[in-house]
Amino acid sequence: MITGTVYAAPTLTTMSTLSNSSNYFGFPVKIDDINGDGYDDVLVGYAPESIGRIYVYYGGAAFNNVVDATFIDEATTYMAYFEFGGFSLGDVNSDGKKDILTGAYAYNTNYGKFYTFYGDDFSGNISASTADLSKVGNATDMKWTGPASTSGNFDGAGGRDIAVLSWATGGINKIRVYQNSSDTFNFAAPWATISITGGSSEGYGGMLSGDFNGDGNDDILVFDFFAGASGKDGVLLLSDGAGNFSEVDFVAAAAEDNFGRGFTEAVGDLNSDGKDDFCVGAYGYSGSTGRVLCWYGRASFSASYTNATADLTISGAADGVGANDNFGRSIDIRDVTNDGYPELMVGAYQASKAGGSRHGKLFIYKNEVGELDISSAWLSEIKTSGNTAFGAYVTAGDIDNDDWMDIAVTQAGGAASATGVSQANIYELSHGNPTLTVSGTASNVGLEGTAVSGEPGYSVKGVEWSTSSAVPGVWVACIPSDGTFDESTEEFSCDVSSFNEGENGIFLRSFDQNDIYMPESLFTHKDFTLDKEGPGENNQLVGLSRNNLIEIGTKTLEADERSFKLYFDTRDSTTKVEYIKVSQNKDFKNAKWKEYDGDIQLGFDYDGKKNLYIRLKDEAGNVSHTFKQIIEVNTKLAIEPTPPVLVEEVIQPVEQIQVTAPIEEIQPLEVQPQAQGIQVPVVEETKPLRKSLWQNILGWFGINY
Repeated sequence: MITGTVYAAPTLTTMSTLSNSSNYFGFPVKIDDINGDGYDDVLVGYAPESIGRIYVYYGGAAFNNVVDATFIDEATTYMAYFEFGGFSLGDVNSDGKKDILTGAYAYNTNYGKFYTFYGDDFSGNISASTADLSKVGNATDMKWTGPASTSGNFDGAGGRDIAVLSWATGGINKIRVYQNSSDTFNFAAPWATISITGGSSEGYGGMLSGDFNGDGNDDILVFDFFAGASGKDGVLLLSDGAGNFSEVDFVAAAAEDNFGRGFTEAVGDLNSDGKDDFCVGAYGYSGSTGRVLCWYGRASFSASYTNATADLTISGAADGVGANDNFGRSIDIRDVTNDGYPELMVGAYQASKAGGSRHGKLFIYKNEVGELDISSAWLSEIKTSGNTAFGAYVTAGDIDNDDWMDIAVTQAGGAASATGVSQANIYELSHGNPTLTVSGTASNVGLEGTAVSGEPGYSVKGVEWSTSSAVPGVWVACIPSDGTFDESTEEFSCDVSSFNEGENGIFLRSFDQNDIYMPESLFTHKDFTLDKEGPGENNQLVGLSRNNLIEIGTKTLEADERSFKLYFDTRDSTTKVEYIKVSQNKDFKNAKWKEYDGDIQLGFDYDGKKNLYIRLKDEAGNVSHTFKQIIEVNTKLAIEPTPPVLVEEVIQPVEQIQVTAPIEEIQPLEVQPQAQGIQVPVVEETKPLRKSLWQNILGWFGINY
């Protein structure tokens, strides 16, 4: 239990108002998908003391208040009578559509009759006589058959079995359980027959199912219509999966407290331990102030419990609940905030107030990670006018299939001695239009992204990530870049350093200032590459040409120019190199990162040995260690090599030539023949002699020396 939390105030926006212009309309209201189109439908009971009806309003993107189908009692037999169980929904034929379970306890002079209508796309008026399944009672051990019924996996075999209440001679109520056998039922041979001793009204307050001890078999929960007339207010029947049920009694209130009367009970896993819990309203408690008592499921139950043993007692005192408010007249347990933890909805219809003051109230108590905050309501819809007994029935579902919960609240009107006709009010819970965008890589700092609330008046209160889209699941909070989540657009970072380096994936969700979470359909799934380390020390290549690279630092590079490009071939084990920084200072003083594209232009003022320090940064922002590469700059190496020497250019040793005239006036040297009879030396083709630097220079001007 959490206390003292202060919440923002979400609001309710009217979607539609449903009515048949009579009293007793809206007892109960059930929301679920009976035709399998993905939209939750609204089913409304109308059960005055005459011919009962169930109205169907199909959900849709544009929900309206036009009746699409009506189930009608065969006669004046009290079908779906509101003071008892009304009707329930459950998929008993495993086709993905919810089926309608109800009964007419006065059928055939109080024999009673149970009905099941398989989910379908119904239209017009449907007579109860056309039900897909039915069972008629008798005058002895199955009298008043069908005032309450439910379905559940009572045998643990997977399909939903059916449980039906009836009354037997001698004041013993019986529940017969019919086993689901390949989605068929043998109503002539019940799988189990459970007798409840102590009074004839036990079970008429309603019948629910859930797995309260976590053994994989659904159990049955029933309540006394007259609240304590049988000596017990509620009975929990624990199934062993083999057709045997053990009884646990709850004697939790005085008769006038109205503990467990029709529509005052609900089932759900409040503490998120995998076992169903239940809450029950006692709207007549303490001068009709009312209260709600909740018990958590547990692996082992005692034989009986009193009101003092309740795990939670909600009085509504902090929310202004007082005498004659009838707090707890209706309750439901639904996750209306999309975080996977169900909230407690409580109606206080104020029927015990003086005439003209029966306005009515709705309260929703927030569930914080498996702990219900009962100190004050997260949402309060308090009527201060309109003598309509608002809050006579409460529930929720997704009628327009937008993945945000819609809320239904019945105002009883004349059915609760208030004014006006009964009607069901359909609301949309206020929310933004949130979006999340996330970068594709992550370093050990975190995965970065942007959250947007999407609608005026909404702000981002938080962002969370998980490895699964399951809710409630395990979600980890992300960190706002500016220190606080409180604006309509927020930059954030999620620490995912616990993942292994390489390819990974997570889901992300956000929630707004009202603690309403983004639904699963809007979650962002992000595949990302986790890069924890900078570019490695090995296999980082460098060179003065793309075709001649060496590993950085393993050899001195020789450059014959002072301005040149340095080529790289770099790599990172996970992502890629995105930036490079080069400096002659080991501390990289005044050096800046340059976008890496495979090379970098360098220039020096003079020759000599250059010590270059190099760092690489990868796509995730990780920086490498410092590499050192030596480059020897020697522009003398840039002089052209000696051109090939022709035979006539070979220096003749005949005489020494003195260059005295200007270069441009020197004539080519001619060798003159000597006197007759003297043999002239023959110049043979020999390997040219290596010339000095100055000889090469003169040779370029046509002078042989």
